[in-house]
Amino acid sequence: MKIILDSLDRAVGTPEPSPPPEKDLVRVWIFDPLRWGATEAVLSDGERAEFARIRHEPTRLARIATRSALRRMLGTCLGLSPASVPLRRTAAGKLVSPVDFDFSVSHTARRAVVAWGLSRIGVDVERIDAGALRGVAEVFLHPSERSASEDPGLLAQLWTGKEALAKAIGTGFVAAEPKDFVFDMDDLDVPSPRRVPRTGSDRFEVVWFQTDPDHVVAVAGESR
Repeated sequence: MKIILDSLDRAVGTPEPSPPPEKDLVRVWIFDPLRWGATEAVLSDGERAEFARIRHEPTRLARIATRSALRRMLGTCLGLSPASVPLRRTAAGKLVSPVDFDFSVSHTARRAVVAWGLSRIGVDVERIDAGALRGVAEVFLHPSERSASEDPGLLAQLWTGKEALAKAIGTGFVAAEPKDFVFDMDDLDVPSPRRVPRTGSDRFEVVWFQTDPDHVVAVAGESR
């Protein structure tokens, strides 16, 4: 799996999106949602109502910016205005639209990611926060992964990797728990998926990267 990364914070203008031409390519936009300058005009009435209920202002703005960027990408690919893009959620909470490729989004208050590709994909971004990650390590680490419990960077890798895989298979953590996704810890620098539940397949891989010291991004995809 090869990542084509566009950092919109550095770009002059916004890159023109198009579906990747090869199955192992994943296109990724990453940006600071507070600098995106998105407006609620491209959102549906349901989205505006949903986001208005978010009390934490940075989270609300990040959600608006991420959905705005997703609608721009899909609108370009479908030949529609961003506001006209049909979006719905599956029973597992995955956003879907009538396009012939897969896509995934994630955000924190200061980092947002939109990814798309022809194979099943998932993306997650998290802030490397030692306190928060250690607090939930017991919930998401498989016993064989406990060697990561004192390393904030590795914990962030494992959490984002599991979240991205759960999105790639389309279930989120509704049908499978974080501990069900198990990584091979033989190489602590680059953990690799050893068990991906509910797929009958081990053909998934995860690629991690950082565009700033405080966040880690995981992109999971089904390799061919």
